[in-house]
Amino acid sequence: MAGAADHPRLRGLAARPSVPARRAGPVLTLLALLAVLAACEAREPVRGRGLLTPTPEASPTLRAVSATPAATAASPAPAQPPTPGRRSVTVGFVGDLMFARDVVTLMQEHGAGYPFERVTPLFEGADVLVGNLEGTFTERGERADKYYTFRAPPDLAYTLRDAGFDAVSLANNHALDFGPVGLADTLEALDRLDVARFGAGEDAAEAARPLVIEARGWRLALLGFSAVRSSVFADEARAGVAEARVE
Repeated sequence: MAGAADHPRLRGLAARPSVPARRAGPVLTLLALLAVLAACEAREPVRGRGLLTPTPEASPTLRAVSATPAATAASPAPAQPPTPGRRSVTVGFVGDLMFARDVVTLMQEHGAGYPFERVTPLFEGADVLVGNLEGTFTERGERADKYYTFRAPPDLAYTLRDAGFDAVSLANNHALDFGPVGLADTLEALDRLDVARFGAGEDAAEAARPLVIEARGWRLALLGFSAVRSSVFADEARAGVAEARVE
């Protein structure tokens, strides 16, 4: 497998990739996006790609007008300066991202940026870009007893960063395709490249913890939960994904 240094970087590509087709079998992934205006107790905020701290628009200067009102007319109340508005923020969501099987082969033949070549322009308007990573970045671990399992060499994880992704959800049925070891390698690969992740972790508490991102003056909380395949759910002593359940 070629290393990251052998693959051309994605920056400056004129277009983005088509997302690989999904496998058979229903997968339900729940992504909840909350705009948090007050301080949020979660992991350390991640900086989005937009302007982090907006500069409020200056209030217009009110000029006093010298005039003598009629004796019977009431004096008007003084005008109040407008309240500076908060800038809008655009969050882009991409569906399943799967770097495995034939996709890896094509990346080896055409370059690591090949999957994103025709869709890169679609990402340009997003202040924060989020995807659903289906699979693992690992070369270790025991293959799960299932028909479809996905993994790619960890040195290909940089393609997510170079394509502009700020964060990925891991709350799906492929996070443990190669067991806890494969998940641990995936978390390490993403952390090393500063691609934030949510929806999975070393235990249930980490998996369910919101990821907080700051962008254009907003604090955004991203959460990921899955209701598919109980064998991948995290608990107090087991790595896995956050379980979606009704209580």
